[in-house]
Amino acid sequence: MKPHSRIFLPSVLALSLVPLAACSGGAEQEPAPLDGSWTLQNDQSRLSFMSVKNGAIIESHKFTDLSGTVSDSGVAEVTIDLGSVATNIDARDQRMRDILFQVDQFPDAVVTAQIDPAQFKALKPGESQTETIPAALDLHGTKADLNADVEVTRIGDDTVRVETVTPIMVNAADFSLDQGIEQLREVAGLDAITGNVPVSFVLTYTR
Repeated sequence: MKPHSRIFLPSVLALSLVPLAACSGGAEQEPAPLDGSWTLQNDQSRLSFMSVKNGAIIESHKFTDLSGTVSDSGVAEVTIDLGSVATNIDARDQRMRDILFQVDQFPDAVVTAQIDPAQFKALKPGESQTETIPAALDLHGTKADLNADVEVTRIGDDTVRVETVTPIMVNAADFSLDQGIEQLREVAGLDAITGNVPVSFVLTYTR
């Protein structure tokens, strides 16, 4: 990811956040075509990742600051503020910001995707659909393609939820993060930290 660029993780990342047009009360109608833009609701969304140390200790972490949109043409983008990493240990949060993500140079990660609104236009409130969404992750100065298996649920006329069906595996080495992981291992006095990281998300969008 380039300085001051945006990222992810994930979603990977709004990738599947396909807004669905409203259907009115009364007689049942076909959902209207996709209309307008959609905005990610941070307080109703989450993006988490797992770390494995010494081959057996598994811990869950998250990012608390997410933003994103889906345009009426199906262009989806999710930006992850890497400085919002939260591991429940303040000192570890700071080491990840400084040593791993290097947020002074790479403050954000950005996930982008092009989706086809027509795939989801028939969804009615309460209905879900599973899709594989191709996406691009821009992280730490490097961009790579990945696929996200997601479930898209129309919560209401103007609310859509997108969540991972299975975690997305992100390889730290693909984004030049392996050296940072090695430095974290040395600082923490660990035998090993696994470089393959499972990432999951639940993203809520409103029109």
